[in-house]
Amino acid sequence: QARFPASPPLMRGLMAWCGSTPWLLLANLRTLFLAACAPLAAAQGATSKHVVPSIIWSYWSDDSALPVIARLAMQSWRTFAPGYEVRLLSTRTWTDYVLAPDQNPAGLNASDPTPNFADWLRIYLLQHYGGVWIDASLILTAPIRAAINTSAAVSGFCYGKMNFEVSFMAAKAGSPVLAAWRQETEKIAAMDEGTFRQYLFDVKLGGVEPLNGQFAACRWGHGSAARELVHWLFHHVVVAGVNLFMRLTRFPWYPCGEYYWQGYLTLNVALNVVMGATGRDPRPLWERHGISCQDTEATVSAASALQGFDEFRVADFIAGEASAGFDLTASLGMKLRRDTRLALARIPACHPQSALCRIQRLVNYSLMPELGAGGSEMERQGMPAEL
Repeated sequence: QARFPASPPLMRGLMAWCGSTPWLLLANLRTLFLAACAPLAAAQGATSKHVVPSIIWSYWSDDSALPVIARLAMQSWRTFAPGYEVRLLSTRTWTDYVLAPDQNPAGLNASDPTPNFADWLRIYLLQHYGGVWIDASLILTAPIRAAINTSAAVSGFCYGKMNFEVSFMAAKAGSPVLAAWRQETEKIAAMDEGTFRQYLFDVKLGGVEPLNGQFAACRWGHGSAARELVHWLFHHVVVAGVNLFMRLTRFPWYPCGEYYWQGYLTLNVALNVVMGATGRDPRPLWERHGISCQDTEATVSAASALQGFDEFRVADFIAGEASAGFDLTASLGMKLRRDTRLALARIPACHPQSALCRIQRLVNYSLMPELGAGGSEMERQGMPAEL
């Protein structure tokens, strides 16, 4: 305990003011202390209920067979998020954090081979406990605080400023928008294929774009300026006509790969339905509901965006000398998609100044050897086909 020395004259004056006994003096001092500190304590308590807890959540079905890329990612979290508790859940442990009545909603469970279970799990955990969800293949390259908006209920990154990137999500517990998002996610999970098609059709007729106009690109729309011009006209003129056609005929028609992405990115569909996305920039709408995001193409997906999201080119870039000038701090992190991990498995070593080699040195974990180590380009021994 701290001791506060007092001169004898001051002590005698205090005792004369508070009473004739030391016990009465202590009682008066305690009352004064509590009165002075009560507003501060109340403010501190109120603040603690509205912060993002220092917990990192992630999931890998079999944590006993964690791939090396996930180990690198976790080491980066420990490096750039000191003081955070890392909770990597698996098929064995996820029920420790999900209340029994809430387990397996609409048949969702850890045996589901699709992303649906992990999608639902992240929303559930963040709603109940708060914290930061990070996919096991997302590497941090800068302090985690730079990726979190502490004044927002939910923060992270957004793709094309149009869809929320769910690989990194920071949230405060008990967020109403997360509760609504979870409810819509569970509603979609309960649908069979036909019901989901009808659901998408109904929300489009109601003026909501399930993927907010993104992820509907046609493969033929790339390769030349002429094709890209036709593709632009297709999506700004023809798609509007398609929506009108659907409203008039009540016949569902999905241009190019839109239906595939709506079935794959159901978490984005659920959020867009809850938010009432109309195909325009949703950020003003998000902000009203406490959602904040940074552009993923300028941050965690910057390396992929620079290479046109060609994952073989991305792998060559981040492991090669071409990425020597890539700013790891500005990008905040690096999201490695499955095809990038497959492509990295064919590369025997990284250039010493490459983004990947620099990350390895920053976090003190080696995914692959450096070029020139041991005097030659070393072949990796016993590495799996997928990192």
